[in-house]
Amino acid sequence: MVNRLCGSGAIIFSASHGGEMSFESTKIQNGFFTHEVIQALRTRDADTDHDGEVSVDELEAYVTLNVASKTGGLQRPTVDRDNLAQRFGLPIPQAGAQSGSVKTSSR
Repeated sequence: MVNRLCGSGAIIFSASHGGEMSFESTKIQNGFFTHEVIQALRTRDADTDHDGEVSVDELEAYVTLNVASKTGGLQRPTVDRDNLAQRFGLPIPQAGAQSGSVKTSSR
């Protein structure tokens, strides 16, 4: 029997809420959402607990705050996940280092 309470672990991170537009900028040559996701994973700015990884919660907080700020609140990213107990972090690459593995845990 499938445990429907745990779900698949899928996380959907959308650039904006339904009915909102997603904005791009010629200055950054990208959309604000994509730019902030890349910044979060390339820098240590989103790693608020300084563990060398960006958790999904840290990614959500960083991207949502920065996108809303840079678009004057016109674009607000959203996250939907079907398994709230599943947590994982994305390693922040060191300069010149290759990508590492993703660590997962259930709380």
